[in-house]
Amino acid sequence: MKKVIATLSVLSMLSLTAVPAFAHDNGNGKSQAHGKIKAHFTMPTNPNLNMSDVKGHWAEKFILDLIKKGVLSGMDAKHFEPDNTVSRAQWAVMVTRYFDLQNTATKQDFTDVPVKSWEYSYVESVKDYFDAYRDLNGNLAFHPDTAATRQDVTVTLVKILTKLDPTIKVMDATAADALLKGQFSDADKIAPVLRPYVATAVQYDLIHGDGKGHFNPKDSLSRAEAATLLDLLLENNIVVGDDQPDVPTTDQSHATALTALSNTIVTNLDNTTHALTVANGTTVAILEAILSVDGGKGTVQVYTDSTKATEADSAATLTNSMVVVATAQDGTTKTSYTIALPEVKSTVTTLTTSSNVLVTTIDNTDHKLTVLNGLTASALKTVLSVDGGKGTVEVFTDSTQTTKVEDSATLTDTMTVVATAQDGTTKTVYTIAL
Repeated sequence: MKKVIATLSVLSMLSLTAVPAFAHDNGNGKSQAHGKIKAHFTMPTNPNLNMSDVKGHWAEKFILDLIKKGVLSGMDAKHFEPDNTVSRAQWAVMVTRYFDLQNTATKQDFTDVPVKSWEYSYVESVKDYFDAYRDLNGNLAFHPDTAATRQDVTVTLVKILTKLDPTIKVMDATAADALLKGQFSDADKIAPVLRPYVATAVQYDLIHGDGKGHFNPKDSLSRAEAATLLDLLLENNIVVGDDQPDVPTTDQSHATALTALSNTIVTNLDNTTHALTVANGTTVAILEAILSVDGGKGTVQVYTDSTKATEADSAATLTNSMVVVATAQDGTTKTSYTIALPEVKSTVTTLTTSSNVLVTTIDNTDHKLTVLNGLTASALKTVLSVDGGKGTVEVFTDSTQTTKVEDSATLTDTMTVVATAQDGTTKTVYTIAL
């Protein structure tokens, strides 16, 4: 899976102090112009730009921009109601007008959106891009008056953008789960069927969390926030209006620096030595999904080895022999990164002895030792080994294991030996017989 479009930093602007935080700027900054998606706007002759509750509002510029383009209109002649929640029907109207979607329906698809309702044509135009509901009788419902949620808005935009620009690919379910759980503590609250779309939006910087590790999928948006989101698509040249020039493709970046969307999957990333440390069990698809070249401008590909002759299968689990190649936006400049996997520490606590004179028997089933009379704790620890030397041995005064025995102390049959595995957690207690 390759990232083939520029970073879509649409909602990072909404994290500014003066703006309610629908998204949090992750530090990538503005996206590079993308501009493959064209928008045709039907400009009204006399747009109403004098609504009293828009002047001086933090989203005034964005709202007025879209009113001029015929995407937005007021709730009445004097009011836009920017701080009111945007409903699913209102959001349907906005995206239909914005992307110039057409209604091809020949019948009513939703039980709660009759043909004569004001929103019918808009809802039918966006039906392929919205998540719908099904009642107990199997009939579809749209819930037009219900508040549009972050989840709704994200899925709608990703579905539309992937339809209009085939280079934007929806992430697979496994990679999506890994990315979202690495980013958001409330990832499980995102509907499973919608997670690939939300993860795709995160992957391409279309949307972020709240800066506190939450995505808040069920939170609603205001009409102002919805307007801002759409207008930023134009401002960041992700969508190009028919009154805008085509985006130039010159002066492309040569940078190949990597960033990772999850520090639980990529635990260390060194752009100087070009080395990655990745959690055990991570697949190629997941790694490619969470890595970003130069803020999303370039592409990422994993190869089976340092020859870079064969691309690794997306379902394959990463190994130390694989190599990550970061290709810059120019398509020519490349940097290879090595992959390191953390050592899997042993949980074995089996004891062995280097002297069957000092330790005459070891029972690793019943966890008993028979040792020579007069043997000191130090001498016992010297001849005992946990899992071939990977673990440690300690001697305690009794079975409570609260007090360690002095190294010079002579062993007694009330003492216990604790074998700790390499992982530092797994322990087995052995009794001593003289």
